[in-house]
Amino acid sequence: MAVVEKQQQYIGTGGLSDELAEQLAEEVEQIRIEAGVADTATIVTWARDHKDSTWYEQLEWKNTKAGELWRRQQVRNTLHRIRFVQPDGESSPRAFVTYVAPPLDPETEPQRSYVSIAEVLSDKEKSRQHARRIFTRMYGEYESLREVEDAFKQLPGFLNSMAKVAEKILD
Repeated sequence: MAVVEKQQQYIGTGGLSDELAEQLAEEVEQIRIEAGVADTATIVTWARDHKDSTWYEQLEWKNTKAGELWRRQQVRNTLHRIRFVQPDGESSPRAFVTYVAPPLDPETEPQRSYVSIAEVLSDKEKSRQHARRIFTRMYGEYESLREVEDAFKQLPGFLNSMAKVAEKILD
């Protein structure tokens, strides 16, 4: 009898290993089966109750540190809502963007910083680097959309069916 090796269904991105992504995803499925839903609140509650779980290890449980991380997220959310008005009166999508400066020493990590969009656009190298980040993110979004392409193709038929149902209800 041949042994069928389990094929990995999930991969990690943004520094998350494929193995860790697989473990976290399996736990999300387990949570969804047990609780009927796997939203963020349910996952946190489940992790708190399962201290030997991968999700428990992944989350920050020290309130002081968790509070600091939340405040940083609040800063990110607020910065995303500030717009820069150009001299012609047009506004940019964001006044500040994340700029990753190349390290001076190859042994050190690149420094991430919020930088005014005006400064980024006035510097050729910063503009290039910012454009690369945008295109990389857009390519990731494009790949995600390709995964649901079949669902999008079926959407018009679904919407037509729903419109017919609505007409019958309203008649």
